[in-house]
Amino acid sequence: MYETYEIFRSSEELNKKIESEQFPYSEEILSLRGKIDLPFLEIAKRLDISAEEYIEYEYCNLEIPVEKYQSVIEKLKEIINETQRHT
Repeated sequence: MYETYEIFRSSEELNKKIESEQFPYSEEILSLRGKIDLPFLEIAKRLDISAEEYIEYEYCNLEIPVEKYQSVIEKLKEIINETQRHT
């Protein structure tokens, strides 16, 4: 277990992502997807983005501005509210 931790700690790219402003938003996006009872591709379609672009949000692409992360989070929350109303 300690060896795995050291691998992550020694990764400059990973540390840069973890310490970024985008990282908490990326985590929230991943968490929200877990609350939506829809296939991955359907979620991307409802967000009006490609599946590849959606993955970039979950994997914390640092080139995506924080405002776009926030927008995706708001849309995911709307999707959750919609799906809960229909159940």
